Amino acid sequence: MATLDFRGFSESSAIADFINYGAIVPLANCTPARLFIGANGTFGDNFLALQTDQYNGVTAQIGWTVATLNPFFGIRMTLKLQGNQNPKAAVTFALTDATSNKQVTVSINSLDGSIRVFTGTTQIASAGPGTFIPGLTRYLEIGAGISSIGGSVVVRLDGNVVINVANVSTVSNGAAPAITTVVFGNDPGYDGNPTAPAALILQHMYVNDNTGPAPLNGFLGDVRVTGQPYAASSGVPAFAPSGAATNVAVCATNPPVPATIRNVSTTVGDTDIYTVQPLPPSTTTVYAVGVRTLAAKDAAGSRSLQNKLTSGATTASGVVVSLGTAPVYVRDNFGLDPATGAVWTVAAVNALKPSYTGG
Repeated sequence: MATLDFRGFSESSAIADFINYGAIVPLANCTPARLFIGANGTFGDNFLALQTDQYNGVTAQIGWTVATLNPFFGIRMTLKLQGNQNPKAAVTFALTDATSNKQVTVSINSLDGSIRVFTGTTQIASAGPGTFIPGLTRYLEIGAGISSIGGSVVVRLDGNVVINVANVSTVSNGAAPAITTVVFGNDPGYDGNPTAPAALILQHMYVNDNTGPAPLNGFLGDVRVTGQPYAASSGVPAFAPSGAATNVAVCATNPPVPATIRNVSTTVGDTDIYTVQPLPPSTTTVYAVGVRTLAAKDAAGSRSLQNKLTSGATTASGVVVSLGTAPVYVRDNFGLDPATGAVWTVAAVNALKPSYTGG
């Protein structure tokens, strides 16, 4: 499986690209039907600002469909305490299973920068004050091996290991050993305090597991996730633009307005194919490519959508997703170039063609 998910956190639409978005304030820009690239080049900073005092028990979370025993999670974050200087103002990252059992929780104190690691409610490791200095932007990575006897947790900041604990139980409350979700919040059970506002900015997230080829089977280090706009239609579009002059113009609408500006088709099998704008010249390595399409049906009956990605003469297909009348993002990630079965090159990314097909 390797790359399970990656996000740039650049949604400016009221349509949340999350399972449960709580009090998230979306900033920067993004458009529907965009290509997302995970790379270590230099890109603009798209971000979400989270005010943890607004949570009051509500959390944001990113989940994936395939459970893993060995998740590797990375995210760029800026942490700064505001207002009440309460030592129990912490932000938390919980790795949970499908029934919300917290297998591993990492708590970062936004006053003194100490980090604590829990399995269930039991602390198993810590790093002292000053480890994560509030006000600085750092790249946080958490790697976990989920096991009742041979579990492990590694926490890294900017590529440097600050916590490394092994041969411990990382299965909580008799839960099955699996991880399907990363939950962000300020959980009071792990030093979080909704009355002590800690401002948190999140950017450029990835989730890997330990399968597949290197480097996608472990830590990636400091990465960036950027959205590459569609440059042009490849061939004659099958969907009809509504509310804009062309299909590309619909995709460029920022923020998305799916109720009035959209590409429309009533025919099963219709496909729109696009080319993309080239990556910034500073890009050196591409870890994964994703296609994200905002889609819905607007009448009774069964409709679906499937993302596709063509590289050279080879087309890879995403999952067929049944649609309702509420717009949702259909996301598919491709860790390897389907034309070669190997890691992506910058040239291959610049030449690829993303598409979507209505069902």
